Amino acid sequence: MTTTTNSKTKVKTSTHHDELGKPSTAGSGETADNAMTDTTKESENQVAPNPSEHAPTPPARLLAATLVGAIVATPLAWLLSYGATLPFFLGTFFFALFGLIVGASVYRVASPKRPYGKFTVVFATTALVAYVFTFALVKESRDLPRDLAKKAIKKTADLGGRTPKEYRADVAKEVNQYLANAYPPGGPQGYIRWSLTNGKIARGNLPSVNAEIAGPQSDLAFAIRIVLTLALLAFGLGSQTLALYHPPKTNKKPDAIKT
Repeated sequence: MTTTTNSKTKVKTSTHHDELGKPSTAGSGETADNAMTDTTKESENQVAPNPSEHAPTPPARLLAATLVGAIVATPLAWLLSYGATLPFFLGTFFFALFGLIVGASVYRVASPKRPYGKFTVVFATTALVAYVFTFALVKESRDLPRDLAKKAIKKTADLGGRTPKEYRADVAKEVNQYLANAYPPGGPQGYIRWSLTNGKIARGNLPSVNAEIAGPQSDLAFAIRIVLTLALLAFGLGSQTLALYHPPKTNKKPDAIKT
């Protein structure tokens, strides 16, 4: 009798242990599903970008920054008109340097509101490059008659009873008239045509000058210089302003995934 009772007790104890040790699969599955759902939602919230976060900004501030860049560029373009004619193309370096300065001023004003539309950024950059380059070239062409008059007076012994100042003024007028007649319509356009095709005024073409006088650069040298200065100016300025098309870099770190 005792042995039989102990056996039944052992069987009941073993059965009770199995029932206690059996895991509750229904409750654990629901908890795991909830945890995975929460993790997925948090991941989607971290990865999915905000469509309005990097939308192009209206161009008003960029246009204002372009105006500031033009103001900064005006005295620099005036200096470039002298640097462009330096021998051995030494002045081309300043086109890249001054381009960086102008572009940096535009970027400083416009960057807080970037990104801007690609077309707007390219348009502003092109407008500034064209302004600086044209300003320097026009100033150079207008200085040419006076520069040639200074060369002519060194080659002329008889000024015809005129003072040096009067002689230089007469020669400058004759140079302007020569360019207008030989390379119409004269002015900056005539200067460019003259520099590309000749770059010299032969003896006998100017009434007050009995010698040949030449510009700072002519023919192929002038063409090379034009291409170099324009390319370097665009590179220096664009290296700063074209970054306004890209959105600012964010240093925001994603939150840790909760488990």
